[in-house]
Order: sequence, then C-alpha cells, then structure tokens
Amino acid sequence: MGNRPSVFVKTPQEHLEYSWNHRLTLPSDPLPGHVRVCFYTDWNEGLDESDLVVRWSALRADVPLEPSGDLDLGRVRKMWGLEKCAPIHPDRRIPFEPQHPDHLSSLAVGVLTDEEGVLKLFEPSPSEPTIQIREKRMHIVRKYQAGVTHVEDAIMGRISAVVDCISHPFEVMNHRLTMAACARQTQNEKEEKPRIGHHFPWPSFRHVVFTAALLFLVVSGAFTRYLNFAYAVFYG
Repeated sequence: MGNRPSVFVKTPQEHLEYSWNHRLTLPSDPLPGHVRVCFYTDWNEGLDESDLVVRWSALRADVPLEPSGDLDLGRVRKMWGLEKCAPIHPDRRIPFEPQHPDHLSSLAVGVLTDEEGVLKLFEPSPSEPTIQIREKRMHIVRKYQAGVTHVEDAIMGRISAVVDCISHPFEVMNHRLTMAACARQTQNEKEEKPRIGHHFPWPSFRHVVFTAALLFLVVSGAFTRYLNFAYAVFYG
C-alpha cells in the first residue's frame, strides 16, 4: 500500500536537497542486518548511474532488515516520503514487481542487489493527488526559505547599522590619534632623533564590534535555535 499524501510530509526533492547541502556519506559497508538502498528520484527504464542526471538524483541509506532477512518497503517509503516504491533489476535495468508491495523477501533482496551489494529502487508514477500535494508543499517551502533569507539579511543589516553608529566616534578618535602620531614621527625625523619601534594604526573599532556581534550570534546560537525550531515545527 502507498503512503497517504500530506502537506506535512517532506517530499523526495527536499530529502535530495538536504543530502546535497549536507554532503551525507555512508560507511564503506552497511552494518550487519542492513542493506544499502539507493533510491532514484528521477529514473526511467533502461537508465543506470552512468547517466549523470540519474547519479545526482539518488538518495542512499542503510536500511535495517527484518529478522527473517526481508526488507520492509513501508519503512523506505516513510523514510523518504514516497507514495510507493519498487526495485530495479540490476542487470536488466527494468522495474521488478515483487509478490508483496510492502515487502521484499530475503531471496528477492539477495537477487536484486547488484555486485556492490546495493538495492536500487524508484517510485512508479505517483497519483495526481500526491503530485498536487507535493507541488503545494514545495511552494510553501520555497516561500519559507525566502523568508528566512530575508530575516537573516535584515538582522545583519541592523547589526551593521548599530555598529556604524557606535563605532563612528571611536573611528574619529582613532583617526586623530593616528594623525598625531604621524606628526610626532615627522617631527622626530626632522630632529634626527632615532626612535625604537614603529607606529601601527589602531585596529578599526567598527571591525572589532562587528566581529564580536557575529561571534555572539554564533556562540549563543539563539538565532539558529529559533530558525531550527521554526524549521522543525513546519517540517515535522
């Protein structure tokens, strides 16, 4: 049986983007009692990973097997928000129809894994309600992402404006002290009195305050926690 479509369930496209952004990797071999599963979000009969689009549209995970050695396809569907999924024959590169739509027997798992021990899956054409729900969710997700970017830019702009306001008097003082030091150095050179050491301009107070503000945001994690909380509430 397939999963009931819901706007609160992450789409396969979101899972794929997450794997791209976080560069998810797997160990060289799956743990005992697991099988390595490769799900292609964009696959057509006859294609394999030699096709660039297919290779970069793959989700990978090590999925635990049942005590009997069977694979619960419902677990895979729930993991990636699929309505349904089916295995791909490793040699013929065609869909394989299991006897039970929710399970692959241990024998089928052994036959359908390729020479590297990977079981390849795809999603047959989803229903129209599922397509519409996914499109609606992705529209909401894109608006949410744009809003987060806008808030981040606004906060950084506020910080920059406050730092400019605070640091201006200190910048003026720094400039005056630097000019005075240069004048003294020039006078000393005229009097031919060697000085030990050299004058270095004071560091920019604005840069110090701005860096401190950024470090505070990173160390405290307050803004990140708010964003993560909103993300968790929305994505589930």
